[in-house]
Amino acid sequence: MGVSKKVSREDIKAHILLTAKNIFLEKGYLDTSLRDIAKAGDVSIGRMYVYFKKKDDIFYELIKPIDMLIDSLSIDTIAFNDNELEHIESIFSCEIFEETLRKNASLVDSYRDEFILAFFKSEGFEKLDIREKIRLEYKKSHIYMTTILRKHGYIDDRYNEDASINTIAKIYISIYEEYISLEMSDEQKDKYISEMAKFLYYGNLGLMK
Repeated sequence: MGVSKKVSREDIKAHILLTAKNIFLEKGYLDTSLRDIAKAGDVSIGRMYVYFKKKDDIFYELIKPIDMLIDSLSIDTIAFNDNELEHIESIFSCEIFEETLRKNASLVDSYRDEFILAFFKSEGFEKLDIREKIRLEYKKSHIYMTTILRKHGYIDDRYNEDASINTIAKIYISIYEEYISLEMSDEQKDKYISEMAKFLYYGNLGLMK
């Protein structure tokens, strides 16, 4: 579909992004060029440059919602005070793990194409490493919890925090990858989330012993 001069700037930008998303989903970031996007969208390179100077800008614009969503998935932390252990107990339960996974699954269902781009089509894209982003966000939450648990004597100096962070973060990432890539019915999704919540909960307990 060509782009006429009468179309608004917002519509042209949206047209470019939709065209780019379809090509990135098919070919991936690495094997896609600005010329590919311009040709597929019937937009001149000159007009493309009005909106995006390079394909990095287009790709990040497409996955930016995922970048922002990952920021929102960290647990809420509170100032260390008399209620800190109660706060940890309130968020560290199998039910909370399942609630969190269901929230994440709902976001994946709403932004599936964007998650596919971020996880599976981003080779060569250096502005955002989604797996490292998840690991760092999990690290912040994990350090918050273990600091309080250590303070109250639930874990001691034998606990290897770095190893635990890397292990659990990899599991979280693999859960994302499985959920994004597999075609599952609603019943299968429900069972998968319940099973993974138990796995994460008891896995965390095991690592903290």
